[in-house]
Amino acid sequence: MSGPLRSKQGCWTCRLRKKKYDEAHPNCVACVSLSITCYGYGPKPEWMDNGEAEKAMADSFKATVKITSRRKDEGFWKRHDQVVKIASKASHGSTTNSSSELESSETRTHLSEFPSFLNAEDSTLLMLFLDHIFPLQFPFYQPDIFEGGRGWLLSLLLRTKPLYHAALALAAFHKRMILSGSLDHTSLVAALIEQEKYLEICIRLMNQPTEGSCPSNGLDTLDVPGIDILLFKLFTGHLNAWQAHLGAALNMYQRGHAMELRNFGLADRSRTILFEHLPLTHEEANVREEAVNFRFLGATLIWLDILSSITAGTAPRLFHLHPRAFAIHSQIQLSSVVGCQNWVAQQIGRIAALHARRMESSQSERDSSPELREMVADISKMILRGLAHDDYFVILEADSAIKSNLAANPVKLITHAFAYVASLYLHMVCWGFQALQSIDKTYAGAMKIFRQHVPTQVLPAMVAPLFLFGAVAKEEDKDFFRNAFSSPPVLGPSLKHRERILPILEKIWHTRVSSADLTWKDCLGLAQNILLV
Repeated sequence: MSGPLRSKQGCWTCRLRKKKYDEAHPNCVACVSLSITCYGYGPKPEWMDNGEAEKAMADSFKATVKITSRRKDEGFWKRHDQVVKIASKASHGSTTNSSSELESSETRTHLSEFPSFLNAEDSTLLMLFLDHIFPLQFPFYQPDIFEGGRGWLLSLLLRTKPLYHAALALAAFHKRMILSGSLDHTSLVAALIEQEKYLEICIRLMNQPTEGSCPSNGLDTLDVPGIDILLFKLFTGHLNAWQAHLGAALNMYQRGHAMELRNFGLADRSRTILFEHLPLTHEEANVREEAVNFRFLGATLIWLDILSSITAGTAPRLFHLHPRAFAIHSQIQLSSVVGCQNWVAQQIGRIAALHARRMESSQSERDSSPELREMVADISKMILRGLAHDDYFVILEADSAIKSNLAANPVKLITHAFAYVASLYLHMVCWGFQALQSIDKTYAGAMKIFRQHVPTQVLPAMVAPLFLFGAVAKEEDKDFFRNAFSSPPVLGPSLKHRERILPILEKIWHTRVSSADLTWKDCLGLAQNILLV
């Protein structure tokens, strides 16, 4: 008797394991229940090669399933967790492995405290993450020495095991991409297995609290590993897999604020500082660490939420928290994390919310609603006021010493570029590609920044401005955007998601020629919910 018919739309993990598919999204139930990585429903993973990498991955899944099944049968879930290193011999130069060899190789138990030593490979990857990956993600984050610098990050990595392994997975991917041209096939397979080993451990550890254990430090549960997995999925080109992780992190952040941060295990003093936006200079080290940690994560989530809303066509999910987060006295300063000042981010969030409101309204309501017209007028006024108050070009042309200072501290440049984005974005939401001549001054200012004033190291922070102005590019400027999105520093081997942007712009340019009434909503259909980072 033949086996059950299986759909051809199952996740890649289940296809490799030749199991019946449930096709749940974003991760299938079978993979989650067995604590193995669900590779989703997008393009075929690079390890699916009908060769050594695929066999090694299959052996890895077999070993994990065997251990997971035994642990469930024995009721193993206790306060301390066992992490099995699923390293095939491919990582040591051999590709002939059995699941029993994988299971027995270098099994170690992590007790409630993190181990006091790291092996050489973990140490190398950890420092790669701290020295290169994190600065690549947040090039403008330079915390004050009086607030402890980046010490909170090292502390968080060493006490939060899922985050630790997520960071190692990201570092392993980065190392593999950088060295891909100098490694032979066997070494590349070994590097891929190493990367997937860390990722699988991270996801398995993230799933453990749902089995009944409760972490001792609630702050560690702010889905910090989820943010790193989000970036891992994004950088490795896993299409829209990042959305599920961002959604989970945003939900957790919202729930925390609804409970006044009581469910994050913060010290009372830390909660007071966060709610009253107090300075940290004279606080104890543990209080500083908690507060700086939470402020950084809050700023990161607010920014990712705003950027994702631009191409999703929705209001930011944290929009109701913006008045407090962007208040004058707020200690959350996006400029210190992503280089863009709060006032611009707030207006971009308002425009995204306006777009969502307009999409929910009928055409007649959009044209006649006093509330919507008033919102458009107020946003426009705030953008113009911000540009006039902090005119980048007036400052730049006033004094060569100031110009040199701006090159070393490009926050004003980035803020000005995003202010131009806000102005263009508002136009696109209200009028689409019609009457583009009304934003000629905005367009010219943005192109002047892109062509004349952006240092090489700053250009990767301009992905969103480059995309939006690329969408309305004049014919003579299209090659500039083609070059920007097809070469370093915007494009790099570790930033696979940016490879999608230029083809999307080409589609928008082609559609503009054939459609006279193209709208921003039409562009979003072509953009496929990309994240502009």
